[in-house]
Amino acid sequence: MQFQPDPILVALIFAKRLAWLPALGILALLRTLLAKGASRGVAALVCLASLILASGILASSMGLAGAWVQTVARTVAMGGGWIVPGLLSAVFLTTAILPGRRAIWIDAVHVLGLAAIAGLWGVSQI
Repeated sequence: MQFQPDPILVALIFAKRLAWLPALGILALLRTLLAKGASRGVAALVCLASLILASGILASSMGLAGAWVQTVARTVAMGGGWIVPGLLSAVFLTTAILPGRRAIWIDAVHVLGLAAIAGLWGVSQI
């Protein structure tokens, strides 16, 4: 009999490892384009960090080798893959309360994404 992984677990791994960092980068880019002041600066840093990390993960998953690819993949994999995306999300959440924030819908999409990943994690624990 062939091993069949749980589809919820596969969705969680996909969301956590491949989809969250690029999605966070896009949300941060939108905040960078629409906000002003401190909110724009923090969002720009989150956008840059998340897209660099996402490109490293993409390169690693494509089998490309290199010192920076391995370093990025190892960094993102810390803590089961939760630490780095979680820290970037926490920093991005601060842009919601910093001066110059605009487009509250960006925060709503971000929180919904976090809730979706938390929900997938919760269901996978059952």
